[in-house]
Amino acid sequence: MLSILYHRRRRNEARPSLSLLDLEGRMALPRDYLVFTLWYLRAKGYVKAEDNSDFSLTAAGMDYLEAESSHNQMAHELMWPRRASVGPAYRQQFPAGESGCVA
Repeated sequence: MLSILYHRRRRNEARPSLSLLDLEGRMALPRDYLVFTLWYLRAKGYVKAEDNSDFSLTAAGMDYLEAESSHNQMAHELMWPRRASVGPAYRQQFPAGESGCVA
């Protein structure tokens, strides 16, 4: 879930949040599982509920995810595009060995 919200924030800075319905559709999990997970992530300070009931990633959530992505291949792949699928401009901006991550 953090990876999905991370990707959303990077791709759509004007609207970085997703609704519970959006998360349910993207994750293909029952709402009950998502509600529990969102409760936990909110309690840890990794996710916040916006005024319109959408959920967005916090700076603490981003820091946690970036730190853990080096240990979790799935999270890493969700956060960063594969080098084969990115164009020359991305490769030029972030040469091999650099992630483009702002720590």
